[in-house]
Amino acid sequence: MMGAGKSHWASQLAAYFGVHFFDTDHMIEKNVGKTIADIFKEEGGEERFRNFEKQLMGETQWPERCFVSCGGGLPCFHDNMNK
Repeated sequence: MMGAGKSHWASQLAAYFGVHFFDTDHMIEKNVGKTIADIFKEEGGEERFRNFEKQLMGETQWPERCFVSCGGGLPCFHDNMNK
């Protein structure tokens, strides 16, 4: 859910436990070179954004211990929960 505090609390918990913190939206923005809003507007809407999420989840080597803040829809598409 947008604005629920996922990124805020994940970063706080990561700092508390001394582990890495990742924000998938920020990672996608960095990889694509556009904001999420621009991706939706210029890159083909939600379907294209979900493909960027899928790609990120499949290609990223996550540390064993970390906190990942993701968009609320990420777990719902492309079997991302198993990546």
